[in-house]
Amino acid sequence: MYRYISILPPSGWNTLSDTERLIAFLKEQPELKQRNAMSFGAADDRPWVEIAVLKANSPDSWASDGLFNPQFNRVEMVCSDNEPRQWYEELAARIAEFLQWDAVEEYGSDR
Repeated sequence: MYRYISILPPSGWNTLSDTERLIAFLKEQPELKQRNAMSFGAADDRPWVEIAVLKANSPDSWASDGLFNPQFNRVEMVCSDNEPRQWYEELAARIAEFLQWDAVEEYGSDR
């Protein structure tokens, strides 16, 4: 099973932010390593995580091809349900604080 944590702008899905600013911040996080232009995974010896920086077309319509997009309005974290919850929550909170956005957990799924 996986856990899903969405980091969303408090003013709604159509709020766009500068991708380069967030990518620079994520590159500075020692527990992460960049996978492609719009996603990060866990650094060696850290719990498994996938983080995607996305530009959603609507609240329920989002996807990523990994190609750079200069603006984004959603960050999705896919986490293992078998790893320490606190590690994921602290990482999500740090990203949300940097963006001044909200971290919201979507519960249990095999999706």
